[in-house]
Amino acid sequence: MDAKYNRNITTCEPFKNTLIELNVSDWNCGIDDEGLKNCNKIQILNADGNRNITTCEQFKDTLIELNASGNCGINDKCLKKCNKIQILNSNDNREITTCDPFKDTLIKLNASGHSCGITDEGLKNCNKIKILNAFNNKKITTCEPFKDTLIELDAGDYYS
Repeated sequence: MDAKYNRNITTCEPFKNTLIELNVSDWNCGIDDEGLKNCNKIQILNADGNRNITTCEQFKDTLIELNASGNCGINDKCLKKCNKIQILNSNDNREITTCDPFKDTLIKLNASGHSCGITDEGLKNCNKIKILNAFNNKKITTCEPFKDTLIELDAGDYYS
């Protein structure tokens, strides 16, 4: 379901038993935490820029791909119980600082951007990462934790 830019759609309740992929990106999206409260089957969530999505608790057992980039409401506390995430985009999200809850499943990470909160400390236990985008993130300085699995790396910098 794609509700991006749509203020008129405020709930996913009618699809709570079948919805597995949801785009609620953008500050202008009408769906918030209340509109997602019974949707416990979501596997793929794009909440890029949506400040009104502040919890992922209801899909902690199913969520495998998350876009929590930009100025969205998702933070470390929200992700504490989401231990199945395999793909995370936290580009320029300063509120996500660790990937520890999903250290055993995370294989693809976008931690790019000078505002991204993910650091070496937040990745120290993530030894399964295969693809890492750390473009313009000066807080990531080592690939040691995933030296045996990493196959693709973007560590470029606009300002170097």
